[in-house]
Amino acid sequence: MAKDDSLTLTLPEPLAEEVRRAVQRGDYSTATDVVTAALNVWIERGSPPAMTTSRLRELVEEAERSDDEEGDFDLDALLAEARNTPETKR
Repeated sequence: MAKDDSLTLTLPEPLAEEVRRAVQRGDYSTATDVVTAALNVWIERGSPPAMTTSRLRELVEEAERSDDEEGDFDLDALLAEARNTPETKR
């Protein structure tokens, strides 16, 4: 059996409320059980790869090779725009 490790998590309020509701409904005994179940599903489905610049380039190249859509795509312009959005300025 795997050894348990203690972590402290801070969740956005909407997610925290969902965790509380799941426990209040009796779906889970504790908040830890809710988070454990969610992580197990995430792992089973295959956690998404990190969206690095190199991974984004690979996806763009794959899309260009597929030739499903016409038009030019400027990855550098997209990355520059993404870097200047409020969500990415931290």
